[in-house]
Amino acid sequence: GLTAATAYPLTVTAFDSEGYESTGVSLAAVTLLPNPANLVATAAYQAITLTWDAVSPATLVGNYALYAAVNDFNSVVAMTPLQVLEPDVITTTLSGLSNGTTYYLAVTAINQSGGQQTTVTTVSAIPEDDTAGPVVSDIQFDGAPLADGGTVAQPGTISLTANDAFGIGRVEFWVDGTLFHTDRNGSSQ
Repeated sequence: GLTAATAYPLTVTAFDSEGYESTGVSLAAVTLLPNPANLVATAAYQAITLTWDAVSPATLVGNYALYAAVNDFNSVVAMTPLQVLEPDVITTTLSGLSNGTTYYLAVTAINQSGGQQTTVTTVSAIPEDDTAGPVVSDIQFDGAPLADGGTVAQPGTISLTANDAFGIGRVEFWVDGTLFHTDRNGSSQ
């Protein structure tokens, strides 16, 4: 028997009726790789982000294939992947999904020979409506923490961290009740 996740040299030659051998064809054939472990699905607004562990040996991975359906499945034989990803990619996001719908997802490792394990274990997630605003933290003025009630007496740079599972649309800076600046792209201006 052959060992899983292993490349084997393969040579094919043909003989004619007189016993003469062709020059043949040689190539490396790769046995099936295990599917990625630790698949994690994180729901967001109309989207699901998936992460997984890279498959070893990485040199034998040709691609990863992402499968999704609204019904649970344990085989991808009759399915078409929604995404085919490069072998160094171990996270992806599916967008344009319906909030409140359960999606079942699986990722397979496609080997360098184009084969994949078709039996899978799915994870599920339900995209959801965004119901809360971002969390703002680590507010600093010129690199020093800025506390509530603190005094700013000179020009400087304000920086902060804003986190939201659904993404950040913009950050507004208000001074004494007046909008001073709106940051839409994470710039420091």
